[in-house]
Amino acid sequence: MKINASRWAKGVALVTLVGVLSSCGLPRVGPNKREIFAGSVQKQGDAFIVSVNDRVTRATAVVPTLGFSPAFINAATIGSDTIRPGDTLGLRTAVQKWSTEVA
Repeated sequence: MKINASRWAKGVALVTLVGVLSSCGLPRVGPNKREIFAGSVQKQGDAFIVSVNDRVTRATAVVPTLGFSPAFINAATIGSDTIRPGDTLGLRTAVQKWSTEVA
């Protein structure tokens, strides 16, 4: 029984070791500098690399105004449509026909 327990422990240790070693190459936070430059337009890629300076910082620091325009906020309220007896409604449905013929 002791020999079987020893083999079992070695098997568990081996699986644990393989799992720990394989986890070293799992997800990264992103590309490194060499990979970024390899995809640049200068190296026939499609990425533009911009050196950040004061001018770029000022241009990107502009916060766009979010929200509704004053014309929309100050617009008059309108009533909702009410469906009453005798009204006619037009409804359209999309139906797709499936062919069951064998060619």
